[in-house]
Amino acid sequence: MDGFGVATLRRLEAVFGSLEAAGQMPLPVLQQRGSLNKNQVQVLTAALDTPPPQPPRRWLAPSDPAFPAPLRQLDRPPLQLFWQGKGSTWAYLNRRQAVAVVGSRTASDHALAWAERLGRHLADAGWPVVSGLAAGVDAAAHRGCLAGRGRPVGVLGTHLQRAYPQDNRSLQQQVGLAGLLFSEQPPGEPVRRGHFAARNRLLVSLVQALVVVECPRRSGALIAARRAQEAGVPLWVVPADAGRS
Repeated sequence: MDGFGVATLRRLEAVFGSLEAAGQMPLPVLQQRGSLNKNQVQVLTAALDTPPPQPPRRWLAPSDPAFPAPLRQLDRPPLQLFWQGKGSTWAYLNRRQAVAVVGSRTASDHALAWAERLGRHLADAGWPVVSGLAAGVDAAAHRGCLAGRGRPVGVLGTHLQRAYPQDNRSLQQQVGLAGLLFSEQPPGEPVRRGHFAARNRLLVSLVQALVVVECPRRSGALIAARRAQEAGVPLWVVPADAGRS
């Protein structure tokens, strides 16, 4: 929501004990005790009066029993998670029974083939495949997972209604039906570069291992790899195509 950044949400959580409790307060109380300005009150009023989007998307708070325990242990745990898909997939993520596959958005044919093969083999072995649903390697891994009738998990850097890139809209819908999509970004939140880097902390914390398939020096995949190393998550790297200059 416009005007509701992380600092504002954390303040509401500190004052009222939780975001769920804040949402049940009368608007005058929110304005006075939550230090909300007139514009924020108007935005919140409109949001509360707006019917939920279709198909229904679900919401998890840290106090919810279904909220994944590994996310609570982060230095910066998400204040909320918006999700859609098969709720049974959360159990896999809670015990980190999943593998992440990440890599270049402009991947070579060699990398795309490897990513799709990995996604298929992991699905055959019963392991959910986690990625950021970016173009290139992420998308290829999820196509392989879907082909193997597995459980794909997309950790989005945008809100759930937004496909980024747009070319992945159909794939994102398939992932939401076969597995799970989730994001810490609320509906209507503008696309910001920092959100894509921030979601990597969520992705890494929920997996047993991270596989990097072709990784430019400046990329989200490299950020994820560094986070994996810092967290002690096993890091696997697919050999580069020796024939590519």
